[in-house]
Amino acid sequence: MIAYDTHPGFGLLYFYTGIYPGIVIINDGIRMNDGRIRLAFLIIVLMLMIPVISTPISKMEGAYAETPVDWVTSASNRPLIVFDYSHGQYYSEVESLDLSLESELEDLGYEVVWARGGINYTILSNASGLIIGAIWGESNVFSLDELLTIYAWFIQGHKFLWIGTDSDTYGDYINDQMSLILEYIGSHVYPESVIVEDPISNCDASYRVIATGMSDDDFVSPIVEGVSGVLMHGSTILYGSNSVLSPGVAVYPVALETTTIQDIHPLLYYAESAHCFDTDSAPPLVHSAGETGSFVCATLEKNLGLFNNSVAIVSGSSPYGNYQPMYTSDYYGQTLEGNLFVKQAIHFGMELVTKSTINHPIDITYEEGVPGHFIFWQPFDLNPKSYNITLDDTLVREGIWNSSYEYILLSVDGLDIGEYDYRLTMTNQNNQTLSDSVTVTVVEQQPPWINHPEDFTIYLGYNESVITWTPSDLSLLYYEVYLDGELIDSHAWMPWESSNVTVHVEGLPLGVHNYTICVFDLLLLETTDTVMVEVIPTFGYGLDLVQMAILIASIGSFIIIVIVLISKRQ
Repeated sequence: MIAYDTHPGFGLLYFYTGIYPGIVIINDGIRMNDGRIRLAFLIIVLMLMIPVISTPISKMEGAYAETPVDWVTSASNRPLIVFDYSHGQYYSEVESLDLSLESELEDLGYEVVWARGGINYTILSNASGLIIGAIWGESNVFSLDELLTIYAWFIQGHKFLWIGTDSDTYGDYINDQMSLILEYIGSHVYPESVIVEDPISNCDASYRVIATGMSDDDFVSPIVEGVSGVLMHGSTILYGSNSVLSPGVAVYPVALETTTIQDIHPLLYYAESAHCFDTDSAPPLVHSAGETGSFVCATLEKNLGLFNNSVAIVSGSSPYGNYQPMYTSDYYGQTLEGNLFVKQAIHFGMELVTKSTINHPIDITYEEGVPGHFIFWQPFDLNPKSYNITLDDTLVREGIWNSSYEYILLSVDGLDIGEYDYRLTMTNQNNQTLSDSVTVTVVEQQPPWINHPEDFTIYLGYNESVITWTPSDLSLLYYEVYLDGELIDSHAWMPWESSNVTVHVEGLPLGVHNYTICVFDLLLLETTDTVMVEVIPTFGYGLDLVQMAILIASIGSFIIIVIVLISKRQ
């Protein structure tokens, strides 16, 4: 659906196609609630505007860094958690455990839905959490559409995902499928192709392992509080992918027991008596068959998604369903706290992603007349109602806050020289407000600044000299470099590029030469600088005249001394 807002002077264009993030551009802009194609458009827009929109999105520290406000969620719109029953996770023998988990989560204020017909846009449309246990049955693999749906849902932000994995006892297809989802969302944690057994810490059989190592990390202490043992039935070990930009299966694999990766918080460890076994043809990447130790078996990773505000838990066993889930509290006479761990982990992750927040974009300074400056706000609340924007306490815009994922992109171009205060105020259904302000400073036009490297002299045939200029401006556009009046280099700067310009001086004939740079900004104001380079001749083995004269004199003196000595001997 496409609709136009006829409010005078704004001309907002709306795209309503589904569940994914919205964007509002005020003053000749676009408002989008997009599907996958619209999401791609949003990513492109944000990439183009990185240097002028805001600082990198704040990352979660403590409970949350983006001005959290504990607004009460109305009973009519409780946070929704979807559990996947579509890929073989349902097992009638443990259904009562699943229903017990559902009841406990409902008591905490959540709505629970069991997905039995696949994972699709409809079932995730209002979900804040998605729990996917390890699949069972080679016919129950994820379709490409399901993978893309999970990806698009998760990266829009404020989403909690739990991925359960399994051992390699029944083949690699299980963890291959779970790893696909983890790769799609950019996770740094993956399951090893092994099985863990423990001859000591178990429920009457070595493969019914009890994880007894709890995290001592203060950040995740609410998850493991009161927990001393969790069942990990036929489970595996987790390893890390230590790549900042492109984590994935087998990408810089590391042991999470010994390597710390930013934003990953191990939650559970096996006991020291745990053994690692490899039962199939696929070798483990980090751990070795026969190895023993307190391996990591559950982690929480924060700062995922497009805006660094989604969270994922990965576990070496399934938290619900399957043959016997982590949620189990009593098994073969062993008292466990898996029910407490699973409940607390879900609650912790959901609280992280459902807190009402608003980011604080960086203050903006630009030269009068330079275009392309925006404020990008990301307010979030499960029960949105309305918003307004003021400029120096004067109302600029107000309207309905249609969606929890409706982001606001405000153009601040065209201002006169001076300082301005833009304030966004959001109101939820409980009439509670959240606000943020950004200062915009407009300064007079100035041409770019550029340093002046020293003039220098080189010898003919030497090619080791460089000239480096470091121009700066609020809106650098492009440069040109000339050698003796001839253009030898030109380049338009991309927003993410360094402004440094380096020229290699080589192949020059004898004489004096000039290297001149011309730097332009968006207003086409120009600054130039010239460096003079003199090329002088060399003699012999790269020696100048003085050095050559000294060498000749030295050789001559040596010859005379030799002749004198020979004469005396005769």
